[in-house]
Amino acid sequence: MWAAAKDYWLPPDPSDLAAAAAAVAGDAAGDDEDDDSGAPGLGGRPAGGPSVINGLALPNAAAGPQQQQQQQQGQAPLAALVARVRAGGVRLTRGQVEAARKLLELREAAARRREAFVSALWGLSAIGGSWLFQEEVEALLQVAAPSLPAWRLTGREAADALWALANARHWTPLLPRLEAAVVRAGGARALRAGQVSAVMWSFATLGHTPSDLLRGLAQGWGSGRSGGLRSLQAGQLSAVVWSLAVMGQAGSDAFRLAWGEVCRRGPALAAQRHHLVQIWQAALEARLQQEDGGGAGGSDDGSSKGLLETGVGSGGGGGGSGAAALLAAAEAAFVSEGAALRGKVHSSYQRGIANALTGMRVMHVLEDSSTGYSVDVAIPSLRVAIEADGPSHVSRTKRKPQPQAGARGASAGAAVPLGATLMKARHLRRLGWRVVNVTFEEWDALGSAAAKEAFLRDRIGRAVGGDG
Repeated sequence: MWAAAKDYWLPPDPSDLAAAAAAVAGDAAGDDEDDDSGAPGLGGRPAGGPSVINGLALPNAAAGPQQQQQQQQGQAPLAALVARVRAGGVRLTRGQVEAARKLLELREAAARRREAFVSALWGLSAIGGSWLFQEEVEALLQVAAPSLPAWRLTGREAADALWALANARHWTPLLPRLEAAVVRAGGARALRAGQVSAVMWSFATLGHTPSDLLRGLAQGWGSGRSGGLRSLQAGQLSAVVWSLAVMGQAGSDAFRLAWGEVCRRGPALAAQRHHLVQIWQAALEARLQQEDGGGAGGSDDGSSKGLLETGVGSGGGGGGSGAAALLAAAEAAFVSEGAALRGKVHSSYQRGIANALTGMRVMHVLEDSSTGYSVDVAIPSLRVAIEADGPSHVSRTKRKPQPQAGARGASAGAAVPLGATLMKARHLRRLGWRVVNVTFEEWDALGSAAAKEAFLRDRIGRAVGGDG
């Protein structure tokens, strides 16, 4: 079955495609008989094949209903192709028509394989989420890998496939190939508004920056072409600027243009708190990047003071009182969300870390929201933020490189955090905190209380010493 699956997913032989295309162009040797002689798709009735009258296929009377339907569907593209060629005054030989049929069949077969791949991937993710079908998804990616260099993913196919991977937290080294397949199909021009936000969110979640696609998006948005930024709904626009921020692209043309649209709309984007939180995180990323580059603006507690003066959103046709009101609302939503987590039920990992720190006689705070972000366990005296990363925070497939033999700690081969978790840690570091990420797998691997205390002592020590 495995061999049969790989045979199905293999792309058409390039030599077959080239030969068929050359034959249609008249370069291949063969029968040069005129097309009125009864070639399939033009007239007459060759044995076993359908007749055509005025470009419409007549199914073989000996075939069953299902076969007749398949024959009619198969003849439609060929009849349309022949009709267009004949309208241009070109006469096709029987050999050229047969070559055209073969070329269309090969391309349609490749399209069916591509559609089957996307549908299977989406179905596995929709049903299994991030908990089930990891091996099945990986096998599907492996058997599809040989075909990817030749594929042109439509906007729907790209959005569905990438959403499926991000929803399953399934990182794959094939992400650059999937991006290339989108670019080959037209890149930004092939994506509708909802598809743009889905593709961007998926790449950001899985930690891939689609540089070629971003350049195309910036060119399209900058040209003012229809279907650009103004076609994005509020949630889609906030997802796009958030995704660019997660990728660390706040200094890019794509972000500048998207942020300009955010400022232009102003308070119209303030309907949903989740959208406001995304907008604030994007604004914070932009401000912190400016500060890293020597720019001014903002204060070290993450407030919005000075953000507009630093030029975030300049050049995009926005700003002013409307943008200021939006940023104030976004900051308030962000702070409110962080504060609301103080009364939540803490995870077992969070409680376990707090209990270990108590045993170590280390003063700590659960759900410290002094930065706006809610830190799972903070040690304010050391400016250390400990994040207990459960399964929803990390990739289920990507691992950190193994440390060299003899390295201390239990972080060998730890799961890599997803995009949102990486951005949070990046922001906390830029706000002056030392971040220690502890994954659920690392914590579960520690048995005794003594082992947990030793692990935390080592990780905190390395963070304070600048080695974390």
